[in-house]
Amino acid sequence: GVLGNDRRPDESCAPEPARLDEGPPDREVRNAAGHGVSPPIPEMTVVRADPQRIVVLSGDQLDGLCALGLQSRVVAAALPDGSTG
Repeated sequence: GVLGNDRRPDESCAPEPARLDEGPPDREVRNAAGHGVSPPIPEMTVVRADPQRIVVLSGDQLDGLCALGLQSRVVAAALPDGSTG
């Protein structure tokens, strides 16, 4: 990935966030179906086009955010299966 094994975002990632593309200020995204979840998960969620706080669920997403210069906005990241935190 972009970060490599050393995981040094200050050296590996883009120094500034990528410019926003032109589009609506809010975007609708489809949620995964949550079976038997209470309260039920809505089918769609509105996401701001310029998120300030980002949660990463997989390593490839972290690499993509790094390439876009958004590493300073990541507030949490999931650990791979079997790893310890």
